[in-house]
Amino acid sequence: MRKLPFIQTNVFTDDRYSFTGNQLATFYDPKANNIKKAEMQGIALEMNFSETTFIFDSTQGCDAKVRIFTPGSELQFAGHPTLGTSFVLKEIGIITKEAKKGKLELGIGPIAVEFFDDDVIGMYQPKPEFLDEYTNKDNIARILGIKTEGIIDEFPMQVVSTGFPFLIIPLKSMEILKSISLNPQLQLELLSSFKTSKIMAFTLDTEHSDSHVHSRMFAPSVGVL
Repeated sequence: MRKLPFIQTNVFTDDRYSFTGNQLATFYDPKANNIKKAEMQGIALEMNFSETTFIFDSTQGCDAKVRIFTPGSELQFAGHPTLGTSFVLKEIGIITKEAKKGKLELGIGPIAVEFFDDDVIGMYQPKPEFLDEYTNKDNIARILGIKTEGIIDEFPMQVVSTGFPFLIIPLKSMEILKSISLNPQLQLELLSSFKTSKIMAFTLDTEHSDSHVHSRMFAPSVGVL
């Protein structure tokens, strides 16, 4: 039986809530550099976190190459696994404890990270691209299980990407956002021919004064709901 060590981190924690954050498993053993894609996908499915990462030697002059897998597929980029893996790289010494900056080789290319504290890390994503607009509010309402009137008219329903495209859906209230009853099969069917089937719904209502938006993400095409 193969033994592959990993570190589990919890990213985007919030001390105002218990059991918050987004879990991440990072497999870091350099001896596993010959691991196959199918094996990585199987491990990610077994871990059943939204993402699992695997560390390799960089070919682009970065501190490490990182491959990201959801339970359903490999991603070229995602935020929380980038930050969580950066933390692990410091823990295992690939990035030195004294370093204030690092660079990860991801599917979309090098991504710079910055260490502000022991457990506070930032990253520099690509500039946002504002892509196709989606105009069928009825379809989105059916997918989300809400009334069409719950979608804001003043903002477009538009695909935005900083390395991983999402269809951004503006909703009128926190109540509507929390009431979403997703139909993932319908989401895949109705958005199959669109730029992306992944949805990020948000509202300008917030639970805390230091927040600007409250959002929820739905990506059944990559195994994340």
